[in-house]
Amino acid sequence: MAFALYGILTFLLWRHISSRLGRTILIIVSILMILAIGISLIYLGVHYPSDVLAGYFISTFWLTLAIGFYTRRIRELIFISSRHFYPILTLLCFMYLPINPNNVNDYYNN
Repeated sequence: MAFALYGILTFLLWRHISSRLGRTILIIVSILMILAIGISLIYLGVHYPSDVLAGYFISTFWLTLAIGFYTRRIRELIFISSRHFYPILTLLCFMYLPINPNNVNDYYNN
């Protein structure tokens, strides 16, 4: 769980940090936090080492899926917003108009 949380936070913060030093510090802090949480779980006897390793592998898989979905979805939204914004907006506006023009007053009075 810590791996997925700090992995997502690192991914989101990475995009806003432009300096190489800042990104290096971000990676080091994230790795240290992930390892410290895993080691503390083993030390306190809450989990076996195999549980922590399995959690790391599952979190890596989950993190890969989440980042892949996020980046794909962002690309789709940028494509839609830049190319199809006005046609989609026009269709959305027409969806709320009454179908039968003779019953316009009945539609708005109810």
